[in-house]
Amino acid sequence: MGENIQYVLPPASFSSDGQKIRTPERIFDGRVATCLDLAMLFAACFEQAGLRPVILLKEKHAWVGVWLIDTNFSGAIVDDLQAIRKRVESGEFIVLETTGITNTSRSSLRRACSTAKTYLEEEGTFQYAVDIHRARELRILPLPSRSTSQHAAAEVSDKNTPSIEEMPDLPPLNPELISEVELDGRDTPTTMSKSPIETAQGFKKEGDFSKVGPRARNFWG
Repeated sequence: MGENIQYVLPPASFSSDGQKIRTPERIFDGRVATCLDLAMLFAACFEQAGLRPVILLKEKHAWVGVWLIDTNFSGAIVDDLQAIRKRVESGEFIVLETTGITNTSRSSLRRACSTAKTYLEEEGTFQYAVDIHRARELRILPLPSRSTSQHAAAEVSDKNTPSIEEMPDLPPLNPELISEVELDGRDTPTTMSKSPIETAQGFKKEGDFSKVGPRARNFWG
C-alpha cells in the first residue's frame, strides 16, 4: 500500500470487554493498526465511495465485506453464518482480509478474498456481522469527527507504488438480480444523465423526435 502500516494484535480482552478503534487519521499518523482498525478503515472507504460495507467478526479477529449490488441484510446485526455464505456464493457479496495491506502481512487482493472466505468455512468461531447500510437505515449514525487537523495525503514514491493486479474471479451473479435495459444507439452515459429537456434539445438538432416524450415534444412545438 505504500503507507508502511504495521499490524498489531488486539488486546486480550478484545472479545469480551471491547476495544478502542483508531480513526483513519490515527492509523496513518501512528502507522499501526489492529484487524478491527483496518476493517473499520476499509468500511469507511467503501461507504464514502457509495458502496455498502459489512464488518464481520469471529473469535479474536475482524474483517470486512462489501455488497456488489444495492441491497442489505434484513437486520443491522447478522449472526446467521449460512445466510452470509449464500450471499458470497451467489456473487452478491464479497469478503476481504484487510491485514494484507500491512507490512507484516502484505498480500494480493486475490489472496485477501480467499483468506476471508476461509473464515466463513470455520465452524464455531463466527460471531456476527454488522451491516453498515442497514444500520444507517435504522438511524444508527457515525459519531462526528473531533479532529481539527487536516491530515494531508502521504506522498508515495514510485518504487513503493503497488502494481495493478487482475481482479480475482467472482462467482457469476444471479441472473434474476440483473435488470435488462434497452439502449438506443445514441445512448451514452452523458446523454442518459441529462434531463428530458436537454435530451430533447439534442434530438431537435438532429430533427428526430421519435425518442422524445410528449411533454418535451410539446415544449418544443
